Amino acid sequence: MSTVYVVENEITYLAFPPGGALDGHLRRRYAAPTLHRLDWLEQAELIYWGDIDTHGLAILNHVRRRFPHTKSMLMSVKTPMDHEPHWGTEPSQTTDALTHLTSEEAELYRDLIEGTYGPSIRLEQERVRYSALCDALGLAQHRLHSSG
Repeated sequence: MSTVYVVENEITYLAFPPGGALDGHLRRRYAAPTLHRLDWLEQAELIYWGDIDTHGLAILNHVRRRFPHTKSMLMSVKTPMDHEPHWGTEPSQTTDALTHLTSEEAELYRDLIEGTYGPSIRLEQERVRYSALCDALGLAQHRLHSSG
């Protein structure tokens, strides 16, 4: 089974670590519908990593609606808490009902909407430490190989 990492932007795609098995990326926000036509993704281990903001979680929700087996990476409360100096502000939040998030992702989404950590915070994925990405990839690879 191949592993496909879906990332939100080209900078992240270009900076992905060697050996990270990156097979594709989204070139712009909400390009996720283009993935829906790729039936072969049903047979792939699909991992999404996007910005930690309401729109990043909405994209994850959209991908998971078509591919329910999609896992997320670095999309929990821990990631923004570990990178607080790099927070920005999300220009406009979505408040759509996102029904395809895990409980942890849904909690993060609710916290972002409610301003639990501050008003309209956002952590763009390219501001996440490279070492955090490498650590997450190591954990993801370990989890994938131990479950197969």
